[in-house]
Amino acid sequence: MNRRLTTFACLFLSAACIFAGGNKKNKNKEKQPEWINNPTSVYAESTYITGVGSAKKRSDAENDAIAAVGKYIKQTIQAEEKTTQAYSSSGSGSESYLSDIKTQTTIKDLAGVSIKENYTASDGTEYALAVLNRNESGSFYRGKVEENNNAISQLLSEASKKEGSIESCSNAMKAYSLALDNDYYLSLLAIIKPVYKKSAEISSTPSNVVAQKVSDLLSKINILISVDGDTNGRIAGALANSLAKLGIKTFGGTSGGENIRYTLFANVSYEPVTVNASNYFFCRYNISVEMIDKTTGKNVLPWSKNARVGKLSAQEAESAAVKALETVINNEFANAVSASLK
Repeated sequence: MNRRLTTFACLFLSAACIFAGGNKKNKNKEKQPEWINNPTSVYAESTYITGVGSAKKRSDAENDAIAAVGKYIKQTIQAEEKTTQAYSSSGSGSESYLSDIKTQTTIKDLAGVSIKENYTASDGTEYALAVLNRNESGSFYRGKVEENNNAISQLLSEASKKEGSIESCSNAMKAYSLALDNDYYLSLLAIIKPVYKKSAEISSTPSNVVAQKVSDLLSKINILISVDGDTNGRIAGALANSLAKLGIKTFGGTSGGENIRYTLFANVSYEPVTVNASNYFFCRYNISVEMIDKTTGKNVLPWSKNARVGKLSAQEAESAAVKALETVINNEFANAVSASLK
């Protein structure tokens, strides 16, 4: 009997301990703020875009939260792809240049984002809540669109006054970069504050309209090409092809008449190069280019290149040097012209 009572007492005490332990665990269970798992219950989605971050350090958690807001927006818009597609159907010779102009605005510079909540869990994990105020951010980007559109109008007006000049294209291309920024801002507004997008869009000049203006202005630039030391017109042809990629008209000899504002002078030479202890023959090509604006007498495009090419015979080396120079012009000269137009 005593043995049974003892056994029963032990079982009772064990159960009591387990029950007490369970109650203690429940009492110590951590209650986290509602915003960690459901931020929109605290900051209404109609007014805010929210992002929650966590890390061991508070600063890292806050950065993570801000990045979460940016990630949400970035996943919803693809501004660069839209601006590229908007102009891809035009078939203009300047398309390849315009597609290289990238908007400088980045998703990390979102306006109207702030850290509203912080929480430190019992295990030391830091939590942060980042909030983007739709009204504040929307007002900022709507103002940027209006500001850029005023600048675009001014730049295009100045460009129209200087048709046929590099300056006209420079102004128009600056306008195009601003128009790309506006495309991006409008895409942000479509998510952040759609009603603001509609009002900003009314006065905004689309990037494809500005791109067409750039193309028109490029086509009005006329350049006479003169090459000293050419080989069967191959270098003059390569220079003309590079300019044609941008939609610029070129002429040879004395054609073009009084409408020619720019003359591109190129001096080309090929020279054998001796390399000791080599079984190859080497030839070096040299080219120096200047483009003279006849209205000012200034050289608006200085450009030069040189390199050597090695082959098994002197004749092969010189032929290879001519071909190598053509390739360099086709690959690099258009970029030099583009840089001068910015």
